[in-house]
Amino acid sequence: MQRLALVLILAAVCLAQGNWRTATDLPGVDWQGLAGAKKQAALGFLRTESCTCGCNRRLAECRIEDTTCAVSRKLSNVAVKYFVEGKSVKDIRAELKKVADEPPPYSTSR
Repeated sequence: MQRLALVLILAAVCLAQGNWRTATDLPGVDWQGLAGAKKQAALGFLRTESCTCGCNRRLAECRIEDTTCAVSRKLSNVAVKYFVEGKSVKDIRAELKKVADEPPPYSTSR
């Protein structure tokens, strides 16, 4: 019985740490300049906007579940930057669309 309780507690702790719907920090996202209501607004935005990497996840979900995704990291940081600047959600969405439509940089190394 104690073993089962320990397993259930461990599972609950793991789920609580990795829940993209409630996380207040996301891997690879720079929150500098955001706090309080502005940070909550940015988190809400990242929890609703889709990642364009092809994963069919929300940006916050992708940041939590695939910390190596460069697309969600870039888009999330762009969104946070614009929240810091006080841009509207409409403007932020337009900027994310532009960034998402940019072709990937070409490598000059062989």
